[in-house]
Amino acid sequence: MNEIPEPLRGRPFTHAEARAAGVSARMLMGTRFRRIHPRVWRCAEHKMSEADHVVAARLALPQDARTTGITRLQLEGLDFGPRRPLRFVVAATITSTSTGSSCTAPSGCRPPTTAA
Repeated sequence: MNEIPEPLRGRPFTHAEARAAGVSARMLMGTRFRRIHPRVWRCAEHKMSEADHVVAARLALPQDARTTGITRLQLEGLDFGPRRPLRFVVAATITSTSTGSSCTAPSGCRPPTTAA
């Protein structure tokens, strides 16, 4: 059985990173790995921290995605509020994601209308 490369242990990683480290797609489907999001994996024995969940979501989202709202405040050190869903803002419209994260596309949003 092939060893899991050290650079992939203890953190979320992309499918591309796994391939570059010598891990095949077939190995990723085995019991030693868990899929977190599309194209994002972790070693089965790795226990995800809150920071790891943010990293994993960032790996699955577009490069311009940024944390926002309570997620951003929590990353700055505020220990308050719900940990899920993670909240991100992106510059482009995303029609669907399966990251378990909330994404907002400012350029595609309209302000709410108020009744007079």
